[in-house]
Amino acid sequence: MSAEQAAAVNAEAPTETTEPDDIDVGLIATITIVGALLVVAIAAALTALVRSESHLYGLEAGTYANLGAVKRLKAEQRAKLESPVAWGDKAKGQVVIPIDRAMDIVQKQIDKDPFSATVAPPAPAETAAPAGSGAAPSPAATQSKNEEAAPEKEKGAPRKHVPPAGGKVEPAHGAPVTPATAPK
Repeated sequence: MSAEQAAAVNAEAPTETTEPDDIDVGLIATITIVGALLVVAIAAALTALVRSESHLYGLEAGTYANLGAVKRLKAEQRAKLESPVAWGDKAKGQVVIPIDRAMDIVQKQIDKDPFSATVAPPAPAETAAPAGSGAAPSPAATQSKNEEAAPEKEKGAPRKHVPPAGGKVEPAHGAPVTPATAPK
């Protein structure tokens, strides 16, 4: 190949027309720094907001309350519950006893008479007058029947409970009750 041919081949070959990459490092560094500062500022603002809200909630909920007063109140209440036997009100005949002993006494009373823990059922309704008579019982007759049927209450006498007809008594929900024998 002659020099002329080589020049012709080189003329046909594409010449490189691209410029070298000029990376603007200053612009990239500025954007990175500004972005990092924005992230830090947003995090600081959110932290301040959360702390402010939690402090306000703490004030509302009593988180910062004086717990010494609560401890003293609980100690006073516990002392009352665990105090020795004493007169609560001598005129009314009220006695103050420790709570554990009171629970034992109530449990023994319920063991003796399971019906003492429940309210007596209402008295059965009076039967209506016979259909053919057309007359209703007089109020005086009804009152006298009720007075005869109701036993006189004596002070200090234990309350007697008569189970309903059929002898079946439904215990209160969650209260284990052992039924007494049906009256004869």
